[in-house]
Parts: sequence; structure tokens; C-alpha cells
Amino acid sequence: MENTERFQINSPKVVQETIEGEVVIVNLDKGDYYSLLNTGADIWSAIEKGNSTTEIIAEMTERYEGDRKTIETAVNSLITQLREEEIIIVAPINEGENQNREE
Repeated sequence: MENTERFQINSPKVVQETIEGEVVIVNLDKGDYYSLLNTGADIWSAIEKGNSTTEIIAEMTERYEGDRKTIETAVNSLITQLREEEIIIVAPINEGENQNREE
């Protein structure tokens, strides 16, 4: 089943900076700091690009060794954690984009 849901950084509540491959994230409302490295940083980058969950899973499957199901579980787990911590939110649907997908 394809998951076309896309996410965005929960700005201005959340700020982030990538330093030498490490993503440092701060939730300004909660005062919590987070760090993502390696695969986590790659997933974060894909979220920033506006990739859907399905696109992120496909990209990680191409980039890393492992079976698709394991990678899918890991991607979904990180996205769930980021949502629960209010680091990312569901991106609004672009009407023009939605129309193109229906054609």
C-alpha cells in the first residue's frame, strides 16, 4: 500500500541545523534537543525535500542493504517518533499536485 503522506518541519516551534552529517533538532516549545546520524539524517533530509513516506522508503531501500520490510519499519518508526514529539507535522496538500496525481 502506497503512503503518499508528506511531512514538514513544525516551524517555528522547531529549529534544526546539520553539522558534519549530524542533524541537531531543537523543539523550542518543549526545550528538548534531538540528534540524528547516518540513516536518521538521511530520512530527515528526505522529509525536508518533501518526499512522501513511500518515496523515503524507496530511497532508503536503494541506499542501504537490508530487506524492504525492515527498512519500511525503521522509516515508519522514526516518522512516528518525530510526529509524537511534534518535530514534524503533516504537510498540507497542494491542490495542483493532487490534481496531477489524479490524472
